[in-house]
Amino acid sequence: MIYQLVWATRDEEVFEQVVPLQWHGEYILNKGWQNNIRVGFLEGIDLLSKDYLRSLEGLGYEVIDCQPLVGKLLKEYPQLNGYDATNKYWLLRWNVLDVLAGECATDDTIIHLDADVVLMADPHELCKDVHGKTFVLEGCPVFTAISCKEWFEVWRDELANYLGNPESYLGEALRIREHPLREPREFCNALYYGPGRFHDQDMLEYLISAGKLPQASTSEVFASRFYWMQNPIIPGEWFEEQCPGRRRWITEDENGAIVGDKQIAFYHVQMNFARYCLQWTKLQKVGLASWVPMVRGNPERNYLPISGKILARAIKYLNWGEDKNRRAICRAVLKKNPHTNNTYITDIVNSCW
Repeated sequence: MIYQLVWATRDEEVFEQVVPLQWHGEYILNKGWQNNIRVGFLEGIDLLSKDYLRSLEGLGYEVIDCQPLVGKLLKEYPQLNGYDATNKYWLLRWNVLDVLAGECATDDTIIHLDADVVLMADPHELCKDVHGKTFVLEGCPVFTAISCKEWFEVWRDELANYLGNPESYLGEALRIREHPLREPREFCNALYYGPGRFHDQDMLEYLISAGKLPQASTSEVFASRFYWMQNPIIPGEWFEEQCPGRRRWITEDENGAIVGDKQIAFYHVQMNFARYCLQWTKLQKVGLASWVPMVRGNPERNYLPISGKILARAIKYLNWGEDKNRRAICRAVLKKNPHTNNTYITDIVNSCW
């Protein structure tokens, strides 16, 4: 069973630009797949019209008002009231998911899917593929499969410990970052956090590397018919673990987008990739394809050269597009490129190898 946990701050027009649920539901329907996603609204469901919510249900979503549950959980973790909405809900979503999964009275693997994902495979096939596994993909919540209740028990206890003494907790997390008890590459994990930030992704990375949170081994995670990438701007991050000896390239056939002999599971249209999609399409349109590497820089090191920064600012200044309108970007990059006969997103990601 797949869950997406979201919150709205304005009406559906603004909401869809950031979280294009309706667009994604239509996309799933057009693919001939059955939508089995349960969408939980942590806040703001009352800002969305009844017609919009009915349209989501008509597309196969099960819409859940989680606001009463969130209110109850905030009494249990009152420190979260001092956090901004994003970080508050990032930390709290796993507790909400725990309750929602328990209400279903099912032994199925629970999947958490970020709301900025475009599926490239039938959601039912993805559920079958990860059944019985427990993992956070590359330490990022974008795709998380949970097949044991212990996962939620550990999270509840650790969230209470963190909120009780954040400074001490972060100190231990930083120590584990330098001396992990589980090597990140062996457990499909990454350690990107530091003293300047500690969100739920950072906490998940720490808990996996400390051996506290259940996590399948890398070999078990990638024993799959699908190719997994957390950030499409770095498509080869785990290539050798998935397709050793194959060509680093995406092709398309009747089964979808393929790397080696594996179908791509999804694309994570997170902020930096969404911006890169926008920049790529605009530069291509004006015949400046050779400039594309400048705006990509070195994402592995989070480095963008001065020339890339200037070009990126020029694109934004010229009002060539709005990188926060994820719905518009998704619509554009899922169309066919007449010059290659691929979808644009295939060509975009192929520019990142």
